[in-house]
Amino acid sequence: MTNNDPASTYWNQPPEALLAALQSSAAGLSAAAATRRLAEYGPNLLRAREKVTALRLLLEQFKSPLVFILLVVRTRRSLFKSRPGRYLWVSTLLVGLVTLAIPYLPFAGVLGFVPLPPLTLLLLVAITLLYVVANEIAKRAFYRRAHL
Repeated sequence: MTNNDPASTYWNQPPEALLAALQSSAAGLSAAAATRRLAEYGPNLLRAREKVTALRLLLEQFKSPLVFILLVVRTRRSLFKSRPGRYLWVSTLLVGLVTLAIPYLPFAGVLGFVPLPPLTLLLLVAITLLYVVANEIAKRAFYRRAHL
């Protein structure tokens, strides 16, 4: 059951197979088995999780796409008038593509990544593009007023 194949996940297994894999029975563990597992694994305690605010949760969703903002904030000129250097452009593109690809790679499940639903991915791209546009507008307004 350690395989990442969907057919091997616990919800696809008959109860008898799960009980056998867990070395248990429908009646539960014997006192001796429970004592042995307690000694081997320690008590079954849940750690208290840090409370996450809705704002923090929202902001954590947009860490990766913000790498593209490097292309906007690197110069006072417009993104479309001042092209980034080859290395900055290639490294930014590679980081973005690898970030988007990781959840679809075979080892993603081991790292806790899951693929985004297509609509979420589309919204993420749209929000990133809007963020780039908003930064371009803010940059223009700033430099117009700052007279730098």
